[in-house]
This record gives sequence, C-alpha cells and structure tokens, in this order.
Amino acid sequence: MFFMSHSLILGGTKGLGLALVQESAARGIQPIATGRSADDPNIGASLPQNAIRVVMDLTDDESINKALSALEQYKIDYFFWNAGTWPGRKLFRELSLILGSLLARFCR
Repeated sequence: MFFMSHSLILGGTKGLGLALVQESAARGIQPIATGRSADDPNIGASLPQNAIRVVMDLTDDESINKALSALEQYKIDYFFWNAGTWPGRKLFRELSLILGSLLARFCR
C-alpha cells in the first residue's frame, strides 16, 4: 500500500513558504500551503498543481479552528512554521507548548 507524504507549510503562499511548497512538490511530497490568501486564484496559479490550499489567518481564532478541522484528514510528515505572526506576541516557551500540541495532533 502506498502512503502519500505531506508537508504542512504555515505561511506557504509567498516568499520562503512558497519556495518550501515548490520544493516539497519537486521531491514528490504533497504540500499543504496555508495562508490568509490561500484561496486567492492568483496565489493558486503560483502553487504546484498537487498543492492543497488551506486558508488560515493566525490572528483569527475562528480561521485557525476551521483550518485545523480541514487538516485533520492528513498525516503530516514535514512541518514548516514560516508564518510571520502569532496572536498575542507570546513568549517562546508558550509558543513551544502550542507547537507541541499541533505536532501531537497532526504528526502521527
């Protein structure tokens, strides 16, 4: 049985994140690109054909929850946190707890 590898790139719609999405696809890994504008057709045109686009605004709890629900169907093999913001300007220790929770949920 074949299992598709997935990479989750927070902030994957432009710049370094877009490069990570493109490199994932080039290596045979299905990229999941998140970003506030992930559903913009112009963004979609710049992403590889096999990229999964998920709208996620890290300053909006409702957007985060909706995105997390959409992501539950995927096993995440590679995770890149490239997004430039996080609500509330949390200390790194707090962010590491949040990141740990995300990894435990999606990286099985």
